[in-house]
Amino acid sequence: MDMQQKSAVMFGYLFKIPFFVWIVLVLFILSWLQPYDNTDDVENGKRSGMVLKTDYGTGCQYLKAGFLRGLTPRLDGNGHHVGCR
Repeated sequence: MDMQQKSAVMFGYLFKIPFFVWIVLVLFILSWLQPYDNTDDVENGKRSGMVLKTDYGTGCQYLKAGFLRGLTPRLDGNGHHVGCR
């Protein structure tokens, strides 16, 4: 590979890095523009990260707490799964 090809490859890498940084920055800002819900501590400005997920095939509900965490079945007072058909 000659010098001109090497510089073209390096320019391609330099162009992709700032684009990735801009995408991450925009997603971060958009995540903070979401309104607070009833699981958040509004007075102290802290979000709980709790999200309610519903399986549309079965109707069962699950709780997801935080990013990259598993789902926990949502149970009622008797220990039965909530929302299942």
